[in-house]
Amino acid sequence: MVPAAGAEGGGGSPSFVGSGDPAQASSLLTEVQASNPPAVASSALGAEASPGLVVVARLRAEQAAPAMWRREALARYSDGRPEEAIRILEAALETASAIRRPAERLATMQALVLQYIGRVLMSPQLEEAEVEKILGMAKEQMDHAERITSNTGLISGIDAFFAKGFRALAQYALTQSAEEELKRAEFLFDAALKLDSFSPRALLGKAVVYTFHKEWGKALSSYRQVLRWAAPAAPRSGARLRTLNALRFSVAACFCGLG
Repeated sequence: MVPAAGAEGGGGSPSFVGSGDPAQASSLLTEVQASNPPAVASSALGAEASPGLVVVARLRAEQAAPAMWRREALARYSDGRPEEAIRILEAALETASAIRRPAERLATMQALVLQYIGRVLMSPQLEEAEVEKILGMAKEQMDHAERITSNTGLISGIDAFFAKGFRALAQYALTQSAEEELKRAEFLFDAALKLDSFSPRALLGKAVVYTFHKEWGKALSSYRQVLRWAAPAAPRSGARLRTLNALRFSVAACFCGLG
């Protein structure tokens, strides 16, 4: 879905207005440091989970861009290693570039929320206390993302509709009872599509809404539109390839319970 791993066209990050403002960056940095303890201390994986730490060390040494952190997480998730994906995304939120760039931070938060929810839904053996802990961390990230999207000047237009639509979908996935959240998500994705009828992120979000409604034909139609845009000639790089990766993440997310 939701391609938290990407942005319009499936890659990069949403375009935020004013995300380069030093005052806004400083304010966000202060908030992040006050509200987010180091990810290693609060990881959903527990102390015994060390896979992914080598990748984290390498990305830190390379001072990799936030989008690269998300790609590494996506690759491991696609390979059936969700624990490593979580570890990488948690560490990515601590990087200076993610803290100072709200667009990148929001995209990484969305990816991490997907991972948290997926871990709970796909791990029935987890004890209730562990489930509550993981869902609590998911909600914390969602609330923090909401503060970013609500901050005047940081986000606008289609990005605002998509970000809030994603939150509504995630909230619905957590409760499976708040139908108003699903209606809200559908309304927001429709609003985004009125601004850009070919927005890959909005189409993917709408596809997930359709799967919740069990309208499989409409869901497949939305996925097909994204595929037609992204894969006319099996791209090996660029925005089209990133959109294909986001689509793969979206389909996986559906099987994790977000659709």
